[in-house]
Amino acid sequence: MIVAKIKGIGRLTPIEPGSPADLKLEAGEIRIMSLGDGSPGRAEKGKAIVQVKLLSGDWEGIDTLLVVGESPLYAKLLSASKTLLGGTKLDLYFDQVFMDGFTHTIRDYIFRGGGLIGFTRAELESLQDVETQRLLLKNLIDLFFTSKKEQIAASEEMTDPEHAIIFEPGLDLPREDHAVIRTLQFSDDEAEQYEALYATFKSILLPRWEFESYNKIFGYPDNVQSCVAFEAERLKEGLEYSEDIYDAAVEWQLLLQVAPYCRKFNFIDTFGDGQIYFMIRRRDLASGNFSNVQLVVQST
Repeated sequence: MIVAKIKGIGRLTPIEPGSPADLKLEAGEIRIMSLGDGSPGRAEKGKAIVQVKLLSGDWEGIDTLLVVGESPLYAKLLSASKTLLGGTKLDLYFDQVFMDGFTHTIRDYIFRGGGLIGFTRAELESLQDVETQRLLLKNLIDLFFTSKKEQIAASEEMTDPEHAIIFEPGLDLPREDHAVIRTLQFSDDEAEQYEALYATFKSILLPRWEFESYNKIFGYPDNVQSCVAFEAERLKEGLEYSEDIYDAAVEWQLLLQVAPYCRKFNFIDTFGDGQIYFMIRRRDLASGNFSNVQLVVQST
C-alpha cells in the first residue's frame, strides 16, 4: 500500500469513449459530473500525468490508485518513473466518463497538495481483513492530518451483508456530526479534512456492501438524521435540545443497528426508509448491564 502527495499536474489527455484509445478497463460505465462551475464539454475519459512525492510504501505491484478527497476517484496506474528531484511521475488512466469533459472536470479531483493512496491486487482482495483496514486508516490519517491524529479513532463493527446470522468484522468511523467528532472542536479546515478522510475510507470499504441492506453490531451508528448518540442521551435523560448534550453523548455506544430493508423482516412497508438503533453507555456495556439500553429510531 502506498501513500503519496500530489506535487504537480502535467499533461491531460481526453479520450473519446469507444475510440481505439479507450482501454475499457471497467465492466460497467461510471458517469462523472463536474463538481465546479464552468462550461460543459463533451463526454470523455482521459489520461493524466501527475508528479507525486511518495510518503510511504513502494510502487512494486501497485496498479490501482484512489485520488482521495470528499469525492474519491479511482484511477489505473499505467506507469511510474522516478524524476530527477526524487519524486515520481505517474501516468494515470481514468475509465470513468466525465460528462462535462475530462480536462475541465478532472481538476475538481486532482490538484496540487492533494493525495493518492494505492493498492496491490492482493491488498484490494484483503480489505475485509481488520488489520489491513487498520493500516489503511493509519495511512489516511497521516495523509490528511498533522495534528489530532490520536483523537481520531475507529471502532470495530460486525456487519451482516448476507441477511443471515453470519457476521463480518470491520473497522468503522464516526460521521462528521457524531458526538465524538463534534467534541474535538475541529477548525473549518480540519472539518473538511475529516469529511474527506471519512469519504475516502468508506469509498474503499463499502463497495462490497453498497447494494446490500445490512445490520450492524457495535461500531458507529449510520445516522439518517441527527447524531444517534446525542438522541440517546437526550431521550434517556428527558432533555431539551442543547449543544451541551454532546459532551455526555460521547459515552453512548452502538449495540445493535437494524435495517428494516433486511428481507428477514416484514415491517418495511409501515416503517419507511431509516434505521433502528439500540444504544448503550460504555460503562454499562463493560459491566454487562443491559437494563438501560436506549432505543432510537430515525426514518425519512
